[in-house]
Amino acid sequence: MNYKIINIFTALFFVILFSTTVGMAAESTAGIEQAMDKAGFTEKQVLEVESTLSFAQNKGLPEGIIADKLQEGIAKQIAPDRIVQAIERIASRYSHAHALAGNLVQEQQKVAQLGNIVAAGMAAGLTTQDAEKLMAEIKSKQTPGTENYPLAKEAMLTARDLSRRGIASTTTVEVVEKALQKGLNVNEMRAMRGAFNKQGTQSSIEAFAKGNRSAANRSSQAHGMATGHGTSGSEGGTGGDSSGAGGGAGSGGNGGSGGESGNGAGSGGGSGGGHN
Repeated sequence: MNYKIINIFTALFFVILFSTTVGMAAESTAGIEQAMDKAGFTEKQVLEVESTLSFAQNKGLPEGIIADKLQEGIAKQIAPDRIVQAIERIASRYSHAHALAGNLVQEQQKVAQLGNIVAAGMAAGLTTQDAEKLMAEIKSKQTPGTENYPLAKEAMLTARDLSRRGIASTTTVEVVEKALQKGLNVNEMRAMRGAFNKQGTQSSIEAFAKGNRSAANRSSQAHGMATGHGTSGSEGGTGGDSSGAGGGAGSGGNGGSGGESGNGAGSGGGSGGGHN
């Protein structure tokens, strides 16, 4: 078999693949239109839905999520006007979230991934204003001309997970802001998020956010034993003073920031006791 024949077979394969994909998409579109017709959508409402889906596709937004919400609304027999409004809100949320992500990272795949995380947090209760505040805080930690996608991703995953646990948006932004301001790296942020997800109660998370002294000390001690380093006591632990585990040999008074009680991802520890 010569190269010419191979090229012909390759071309035929892609033609068949493309035709199949287009056919499936056409069937899917026809199915959605039929479902909307049966659900009592007016012609204007159908056009609005098509416009929203087209907008999502052109902007690189997850149109599948919008289509799923559309089908869910139809299945639950929600009024068509409410379904239209719902999917428009979703498209707007993702558009704004992707725009925020685009201010932090350049690669389109990273923009989409980070934007989807931000949008998921907003859907769970994180307000638009607080999402913007967190993204601005993350950006402030970046050196001009560089980006820190891993930290941005972990920070916003933490915000998303806290929001999904029913933590108030104001508390969520306080928790993540404190972690960023204390200089937690990617691994520490991930550890804090894991601790919250496994054992963090609403009260302990709120205590961390408000700088509860006893919760901060317990969490900094727990994390200090694992990391063996601390934040300067002059800065204070999360509790706002220099009590807690020392930050290293002969450096008593180096308290650390902490996460959830007993399981924080803050720093602290080492030999040498802290002092008040």
